[in-house]
Parts: sequence; structure tokens; C-alpha cells
Amino acid sequence: MAKLNISPEAYYDLTGTETMALLKGVNDRELASLRDNRRLATLYHNANFTPMVTEQEFMPLPGDNQIVKAKKYADANPHQTFAMLASAMGVTPTIEANE
Repeated sequence: MAKLNISPEAYYDLTGTETMALLKGVNDRELASLRDNRRLATLYHNANFTPMVTEQEFMPLPGDNQIVKAKKYADANPHQTFAMLASAMGVTPTIEANE
């Protein structure tokens, strides 16, 4: 109840599904806060120390594996990334010449 920050009366009125949804929301907010703090700490570290490190190397958190896997596409050429996204949506982009 303390983690949910609700009164005992309100807690006892919740169903199991509602309680789990509240706990998931609290955990997601905590993780988002930790990621924000990690980003700031990594920026400070990289500004003052060498070698530079990524956020995931500096302070590993749950869910980092998905972030690292997604970043392999972020390092691609932006035009290639856009073309991959468009083709995944079934669209063929055309590039118009600037006049």
C-alpha cells in the first residue's frame, strides 16, 4: 500500500487486476525516472572523463537489451532507415528533386 500511496480503504476496494495495473504504472514511472537520472549522470561522466560510455554501459537497467537491439537501426543512414520503415508499411517513397 505504501508503494501505491493509497489508503487501506481504497486498497481493499481494488480488484486484483486494478492492483496489478497500479503496481505496473508505479514501476514504469520509477524506471523512467531512473533512465532520466542515468542520462544526466552519463552526460556528466562523458563531459568530464574518458573514455566515453553509453548510458547502458554506465548504469545498466531492466529493459536495456531491447534498447541496445533497437539502436542498431538508429546508427543507419537516415534515408535508409526511412526507406526500411516505409517498406515495412507497404509504401514506396519517391524523392523529388529540389528546384
